[in-house]
Amino acid sequence: MKNSRRDGEEDRKIKQLLSTLELAWNKEDLNAYAALYAAKATYVSRNGSLWFGRKQIERQHRLAFRKGLRGSQLRLRGVRIQMLSARIAVVHAEVKLSSRASHEKATKARTTLVLEFKRSAGWRIAAAHSSELIVSAMKKRKSVPIRRTNR
Repeated sequence: MKNSRRDGEEDRKIKQLLSTLELAWNKEDLNAYAALYAAKATYVSRNGSLWFGRKQIERQHRLAFRKGLRGSQLRLRGVRIQMLSARIAVVHAEVKLSSRASHEKATKARTTLVLEFKRSAGWRIAAAHSSELIVSAMKKRKSVPIRRTNR
């Protein structure tokens, strides 16, 4: 039997993680950004690079901010939360990454996050994978609101 109060609370916590991730990026607080990843997390970037561990994820993002992401604004909109268990969730989100100078030339992508729940830290990102979207594909498909699916 589904516990809707608990499910609603977990949805709220996961949405808060996404908001915190977005805020850390937009403030260019890469320490806070990296802290949202599990120590042994993996990350596949939009260009296909594979990074292992929170330290490498933070280091690679610092390099990316020096090379062109400085001043960028990240917007995440949840598309789907799927609870695989009480401690594992998959989140698909739409990503809009724009520079402060031009919101019209924003990069659009989709990201898949695998989250794990640890009592000591709460929800953390165990794996992330982003794929850049072709603009014509975005025009054909509208965003859908966050919804919960259970296995």
